Amino acid sequence: MNGKMFERSEAGTPQGGPISPLLANIYLNELDKELVKRGHPFVRYADDCNIFVKSPRAGERVLKSITHFLEKELKLTVNQEKTKMKFLGFTLGVNQYSAYPYPTKQAKQRVSRALKLLTKRNRGISLSVMFKEIQLKMRGWLQYYGIGKMKSFVRSLDQ
Repeated sequence: MNGKMFERSEAGTPQGGPISPLLANIYLNELDKELVKRGHPFVRYADDCNIFVKSPRAGERVLKSITHFLEKELKLTVNQEKTKMKFLGFTLGVNQYSAYPYPTKQAKQRVSRALKLLTKRNRGISLSVMFKEIQLKMRGWLQYYGIGKMKSFVRSLDQ
């Protein structure tokens, strides 16, 4: 899809299709081997990958070398705009004690927009139906993102 228009694709697999993650796992097995060989701790889910380093400078260096590996050895294109500190809707924060996950800004905005739509006054539904919809939405969202640090965000949503 390009915006709202469908475009025929000559290469690749359909985005969101069931075969895409399987093929990514098979093809990127070489990346896993390379990261293990280099001694980098990492987590990969299909084509999403996080490589853990000790400093931003080390991160830049590893990003450059792994991008080179992906482009030269595996003949893949790395989208620099998508290369960020996000993974499956989470980003990492660090304090003096540890690193911790929290929902990305986009995930928080999505749930806020969804709640605004659910609570519009002109929907013509009863309060009990609206509360049930909110409960279902928040139960799913909190079950997924509940491992993240977000106490103040949930309080602000509640307000």
